[in-house]
Amino acid sequence: MIEKSTFSFLGYKIPKVEMNIADDFCNNQAEPIEIIDDISLGYGIDPEEPRFVEVLLTVKLKDKNEKFSFIVKIKGGFKADKDMPEELFKNLYTKNAPAILYPYARAIVSNYMVLANIPPYLLPLINLTKNEEAEKIEKK
Repeated sequence: MIEKSTFSFLGYKIPKVEMNIADDFCNNQAEPIEIIDDISLGYGIDPEEPRFVEVLLTVKLKDKNEKFSFIVKIKGGFKADKDMPEELFKNLYTKNAPAILYPYARAIVSNYMVLANIPPYLLPLINLTKNEEAEKIEKK
C-alpha cells in the first residue's frame, strides 16, 4: 500500500500574468518564434509557522527581437507535518513543490499564446534536482 505524504499542497494563485506584443511582431505560423526563457523560484517561510512555505515560480519569456514578452507568477502554499525533519522538508519544498507548480505555468503560457494567435510555446522540462539557486524570503 502506498503511504500518503505528510507534505501537502494547499493550493495556488496567480498574482501576475502579463503579455506584451508589439504591433510589428510577426507571428507567421511557418517560422517558429525563437524564445528566450527565464525561470526563477523564491520561497517564503514564516518563522511562526515553520512547516508552511509559499513557493513563488516566475516564468519570463521574450523573443529574440524583443517584440513579444510574457511573464507569469504562480504562488503555491505547502505544509508539512510538524515532526518532519528539516532536511526532508527543505528537499520537498525546493524540488517537489516547484515540480507541482510548473505544469500550471506550462499550461498558462501555451494557452495564452494560442488565444493571442501566436504559435504555442511549450516550456522546456527543468531539472529541479539541481535547484540550489532559489531565493529564500523570510517573512516577518
